[in-house]
Amino acid sequence: MTILKFLKTTLITSLTLTIFYFIISHILLFFTPNTNSSTQNSRYEVSIFHDRAHTEIIIKTKDLIPTLKTKLKPFIKNLSGGYLAFSYGDQYFMLHTKRWKDLGFKTALKALLINTPAVIKVGHYNAIKKDSSIIKIHISKSVLEKLQTYILNSFKRKDDALIALNISDKERYLYYFQAKKSYNLFYTCNTYTGNILRKSGLPVSLWTPLAYQVVYHFPK
Repeated sequence: MTILKFLKTTLITSLTLTIFYFIISHILLFFTPNTNSSTQNSRYEVSIFHDRAHTEIIIKTKDLIPTLKTKLKPFIKNLSGGYLAFSYGDQYFMLHTKRWKDLGFKTALKALLINTPAVIKVGHYNAIKKDSSIIKIHISKSVLEKLQTYILNSFKRKDDALIALNISDKERYLYYFQAKKSYNLFYTCNTYTGNILRKSGLPVSLWTPLAYQVVYHFPK
């Protein structure tokens, strides 16, 4: 009876916290500190990839600021064209789980409930898709520079150099680096993307643990 009572209490507590988590994230969805930011008449462009679970910030390589380009150059040799897609995630998941359907329950639970090591994934592409998963945003030069500075500052460094992981997927032009912040329930891949966009002056909610919340306030 004691075990059943414990399990019942644990289940109720878990469900209550889960509901509270989603309620708070949806309440904060309507608080955007940069709602008056105009992006329509700016000459630079970034794109946001989003699906049901994940988001990435995509920047043209020709628009990279010198400091970010210099840090990436030792690892990504050809930065003369194409796009770089920046995203964040739990290290074990990013390196060992190629598809969302392969995500194990134990890995997901561990990533969410405790602080786990995180990585920044950088994808180098010649072109990007033109479908509903990509949202293009027009921004000013100052916003572009801010955005890239925040991205650069999210990398963990050693002797001022980025820390590349030995496991990379160069056949698909994916590169992995140690991230400064740990991954957890309150700082997800989408929180990472949302924070960078919002701090750069774009209209993003105060907290974005879910993918659709990152792009909610941008024209589709």
